[in-house]
Amino acid sequence: MIAVSWAWDWATFNTSWVTALVAVTLGIPAGLWLNRQLESRMKQSERERVREHQLAVLRAIKDEVEQNQSLIDELEGELKQDVVPTYGLRTDLWHAVSRDVVGAVSSEELIQGLSRLYFQYEHLRRKLDAQFEIGMRPAVTMGFAAGGKRVEHLIRDGIVGTVLAQIPGVRDLAAGVLSLLERELETLAAESTKKGGAGK
Repeated sequence: MIAVSWAWDWATFNTSWVTALVAVTLGIPAGLWLNRQLESRMKQSERERVREHQLAVLRAIKDEVEQNQSLIDELEGELKQDVVPTYGLRTDLWHAVSRDVVGAVSSEELIQGLSRLYFQYEHLRRKLDAQFEIGMRPAVTMGFAAGGKRVEHLIRDGIVGTVLAQIPGVRDLAAGVLSLLERELETLAAESTKKGGAGK
């Protein structure tokens, strides 16, 4: 039979116990500190990603407004020359990202300006579509007016007149919105630089 020794090695036990106690005492706070550091960096990284997305969305909207300004200048020239434009204003981006813009912008004035501007763009677009349909209609006529002009031409002339009357107001509104967009972009870029530099 094998004799089992129940002798206790107090020296080994004390060393192991003290080592475990030191490891727990130092390890748990160190682990918590590391966890907080990682969470903080992840949150900072997420904030920077969101800010970059906001900047990209606002830059894209600014580009669309500037392109629409150029299109409005072209449209005005063509309509004054009695040419039927075959293109319209761009509003697709606004429809796709308007929710992101509202979340990205701190200026209520800018949000309201963008909403009013894109409403005006849609209004102009509908008028341009109507005048295009009338201008491209085949020679089938609704009849002639008292002056000998086709009724379709009179209707188109009326639509063109309202478009030409609306353009200066849209142009002024877009200039104000572009100014507000530029200010908002500068603010976001400054915040990004300030917070990005502080986190490093």
